Amino acid sequence: MRTATTLKVLLVSFAFLATSSLFASPVATWAAIADKGENKGKVTSHIRVYTYKNKKGEERIGGKVVKLITNPDATCSADCPGSRANKSVLNMTIMWGFKKTGDNQWEGKILDPEDGSIYNCIVRREGSLLK
Repeated sequence: MRTATTLKVLLVSFAFLATSSLFASPVATWAAIADKGENKGKVTSHIRVYTYKNKKGEERIGGKVVKLITNPDATCSADCPGSRANKSVLNMTIMWGFKKTGDNQWEGKILDPEDGSIYNCIVRREGSLLK
C-alpha cells in the first residue's frame, strides 16, 4: 500500500456541487475535477461523501462514485483489490474509514480505480473545496 501525507482524492480536486452550505463537514456531493491527463480541468465524476458507523460504532466518512461523466463505462483496473477488480466504478465506494483528525481535516483510505492503488489520504475542507 502506498502512503502519502496529502493525496487529492482520486488524484483530483473536488469542487462543491451543493450551493447552500459552507459548513466544515465534507458530507455532500462533490464534482471531481481531473488534475492530469486528457481530462485535466474537466469534471470527470461526482462523489457522494457520507457518514457511517464502523464496527466499533465510531462515526466515519466514506465516499462513493454516484455519476461518471467523461467515461460512463469506467471499470476498476484488474489490479483493484478483492471484488472491485474489473467492476464498474459507478456506485463503487472509493473512500472509507475517514476520521476527523483536526479542524476541517479527515484521514482515511482512498482507492484509485485507474490502477488499483490504495492510499492513506488526508482531506481538508477549504471553503467550497475538498482537497
